Amino acid sequence: MAKFKVLEIIKNSFRIVFEEPSVIGIFLVPVLVAAAVFLIPLFFLGLGSILVTTLTHIDIVNFLIYFPLIALTIGVLGLIALWIAMTGIGGLILKVEAKMKRRKLKFWEAWKKGFWNSGRLFVAYLAEEGITSIGYIFFIVPGIYLAMRLALILPACILEKKGFGIKRSWQATRGNFWRILFLVVLWAMMFLITSFNPFLFITWALIFPAYLTSLTLVYMKLRR
Repeated sequence: MAKFKVLEIIKNSFRIVFEEPSVIGIFLVPVLVAAAVFLIPLFFLGLGSILVTTLTHIDIVNFLIYFPLIALTIGVLGLIALWIAMTGIGGLILKVEAKMKRRKLKFWEAWKKGFWNSGRLFVAYLAEEGITSIGYIFFIVPGIYLAMRLALILPACILEKKGFGIKRSWQATRGNFWRILFLVVLWAMMFLITSFNPFLFITWALIFPAYLTSLTLVYMKLRR
């Protein structure tokens, strides 16, 4: 049964990000586009709602009638933004794999491959969130267990080039639950600690790619 050292994985993930800063750009550009796709229409939707409410004096009853439509619009925008972000996540994972195998993968190639796999990644991510959410309903612990067993679903999905990574992640994490939990907790602590600084965006722009890199490294270590 394959094993990995948590601290070594974290160290190597930061090393890769510093040696190949292109992984930050591969991840960050689609994520920023996704944020714009979500936030800009949301801003105009909010502004339009305020103007219509002010000019027509819509009461609370009429507002509640339109609320489901507003909520549906926000939900659709969120799903579109998530799908776009998957291009960056997929490209980063493929770039890390190429780095570890000493193969060259250019920006555009990473984005192109990430885009063509974004649909599967999108479905895989929603499946992961749906399954773990069901687990959390049953007294938290089952949710944590499912989350750790499916923690490698994104790298498993894109690196295996077929399926949605659920089975592969489950197989790869067998016997490594506590190691993966320790890894995720350490990253959560880093995200929490760095959230209290004025340069939050810059800090997370470094840490989030490193986090995804660590998941990719773990999967490549355990996939055999």
